[in-house]
Amino acid sequence: MENKNEAYWEELADRYDRIINEVIGEESRREVYNVVLGLKDPGNTIELGCGPGYFTRAIAQNASHVLATDLSDRMLEMARNNLKGVGNVEFKKANCEDTGMPPESFDTVFMANVIQVVESPEKALRESYRILRHGGRLFVLFYSSIGMGIFDRFLFLIRFMRWFRMPPYRRMLSPDEIRKLVREAGFDVEGVGIVGGRIKAIFVRAKKP
Repeated sequence: MENKNEAYWEELADRYDRIINEVIGEESRREVYNVVLGLKDPGNTIELGCGPGYFTRAIAQNASHVLATDLSDRMLEMARNNLKGVGNVEFKKANCEDTGMPPESFDTVFMANVIQVVESPEKALRESYRILRHGGRLFVLFYSSIGMGIFDRFLFLIRFMRWFRMPPYRRMLSPDEIRKLVREAGFDVEGVGIVGGRIKAIFVRAKKP
């Protein structure tokens, strides 16, 4: 396997959806799904870190084509099974920090719950910039304890540690921190919002000039 991050997510793949539902909750997860479902005309899209394909299905509703990528073979296998019959999605193994894609290949880069668990968020964002066409859009979202009281935040972190244990790379990013990272990668940040239900997600919208 490529690295310890790949090995970690490969081992977790069969339990991933169940774990996310335990940590986040199905209702909060569905509310974030609906936000992704509302993205208009993403065109030719690459998803970095598709996992078992939960958000892939949402973005494929309005995209002309989706290339769903992940560094885990098992995650990709599950995504293929979960999206059987969705005709505008193809799958490819790729590392979001170095996809191997030609420059300026996509209208949209989408990543959900990836930026906070990669080795280098900076590399992942620079790679997103490289493979986007000028005027192309970047969407980054990730679950967060933002807005929680101290007790709820403690419970959230306990659930996370119980189910995810210790991912090789992990960080908590505030709205200001992710805005700064996206800008430093060269993007124009169009918005950093908070979406979701009881448990929120930070949602970044940006454009390549």
